[in-house]
Amino acid sequence: MWSRDYNTGFLGAFSACATAVIGMALYTGMLSGLSLWILLLVIAGTVVDHFVGIRCNKWDAENRHKWMVLDYKMVYLSRSTSTYEASKDVHLYWMPPWLRKMFNRELKQRLNYTVRQQGNYFLIGAVNGFTRMFWEGAAYLYLIFLVCQEELTAAEFVLYFGVITGFASWCSSIVQGMRQLHEKASYVEEQRRFFEKLKKGGEKGKEELVLKEGHVPEISFVHVTFRYEGAEHPVIRDLNLTLKPGENVALVGLNGAGKTTFIKLLCGFYDPTEGEILIDGVNRTRYSKDSWLRYFSGVFQDAELFPLSLAENLDLGGNEGKMGDGERTYGEGTDGGEKEMRSGAGQPDEEVMCNKAGSEGAGKPCGEEGSNDRDEPGAGEICRPEKRGSEESDCNGAENRMEACLRMADLEEKVGKLPRGLETMFGKGSYEEAVDFSGGELQKLMLARALYKQAPLLVLDEPTAALDPLMESELYERYRRFSEHKTTVFISHRLASTRFCDRILLMEEGAVAECGPHEELLEQDGKYAWMFRLQSRYYQKKEAQREAGLEGEEV
Repeated sequence: MWSRDYNTGFLGAFSACATAVIGMALYTGMLSGLSLWILLLVIAGTVVDHFVGIRCNKWDAENRHKWMVLDYKMVYLSRSTSTYEASKDVHLYWMPPWLRKMFNRELKQRLNYTVRQQGNYFLIGAVNGFTRMFWEGAAYLYLIFLVCQEELTAAEFVLYFGVITGFASWCSSIVQGMRQLHEKASYVEEQRRFFEKLKKGGEKGKEELVLKEGHVPEISFVHVTFRYEGAEHPVIRDLNLTLKPGENVALVGLNGAGKTTFIKLLCGFYDPTEGEILIDGVNRTRYSKDSWLRYFSGVFQDAELFPLSLAENLDLGGNEGKMGDGERTYGEGTDGGEKEMRSGAGQPDEEVMCNKAGSEGAGKPCGEEGSNDRDEPGAGEICRPEKRGSEESDCNGAENRMEACLRMADLEEKVGKLPRGLETMFGKGSYEEAVDFSGGELQKLMLARALYKQAPLLVLDEPTAALDPLMESELYERYRRFSEHKTTVFISHRLASTRFCDRILLMEEGAVAECGPHEELLEQDGKYAWMFRLQSRYYQKKEAQREAGLEGEEV
């Protein structure tokens, strides 16, 4: 479909139209000696056919996205319910009647567009047939009239009869070719706009953010409020917060508190409804979103691997050529230029405060609570040989940086056992000789991907929610080790995992209710302490039950 609409379809229509123009020109020369008014009559009919076709194509272009959405929905329902993973739920909960109802609902809407579209095609054919019948009939009657007047011989009558028939065919081909060109051009224009948007990030007149090598920026939320389109209440309310360079920050809170929305605002997926987000004191709206996202890597709960090779899944950013090139300069621009973002440039006079909703410490600077005890960020690299073991020290200088990242994520042995190694395809649903990973292995691969990008900003959105406690503990330790010299924002519902963070933010209704390091929040005996004790009792109870079960088996 893609090849036909965007490539072969356009070129084929152009070729057919060009051929028809040449043929029509030849036949025009032959008919010019007969009568000028016949040529004018044919051209008039061709113009009418052309404008009717263009009008119908315009309707198609205006409504195409509507029926494409319906097509996507039907394809999604068909594909998602026919996979092995979905079949268990489909049969267990007897979903076929419901799925059939959903599919038929979308199909009914799609048929409405199909009927209108076919009606347009019928109109085009009817107009074309009527105009052709009119001017061909007039031309043939004229030939008969000339024969009756003895101005044409029988041989000339046969010749011109064939010429008129051929001329009519070429005119129809031109009309059809022009209509197809107009239709395919609309597809090509959509594709051009799509790739132009990808190239420029959909933003014109924005500067490219290029951080100086090794620089980790300070990020400030200043009176930020965010409301989803159509929502009555904001998800984030007047948030004031500063993320210091190299700081580990944990976001905790109940579902719906605004944690994930905060991450999306931080990454630039959303823009604040009110307020501003500053990068080293400069409003982020000054820079293109693509250049900002360049400095982020992330590990999320719903890890997504694509039906590509493992190497391609790790190198989604296209950094393959940089493997083994030594330390990576953040934000290498295409023009080779650099813009140094100096920390503190343009900072507001007053220190950004952390609004504590409903707490006695409202207005207390977040920076004073849980101050960052780390050294100042170094070169922004993932591995620092002077501080780490030899196993990790070759992340930047190894001949194969990808294998080094797999080794640090504890996946080197797993990948090494695969027949094709890093060239092994992922997704058994797409390839016969592909591989699928377990939940823990997926999270390790996501960690390797994040390490490979070597970005100074790391986002962890509940990356261990589906893992067992042992695997969770192991991954937490790895995240802690590899988040040094990065600004890390970590979301988790398991409060025990926040111990390694410099600062913990408890969010309630889109605002920060409590702010500080783990021990300090426990001493405050607020909601965080209550939630932590509640979870601790749960795990202690589960541990006691497990031990009791083991003792029973030994007896």
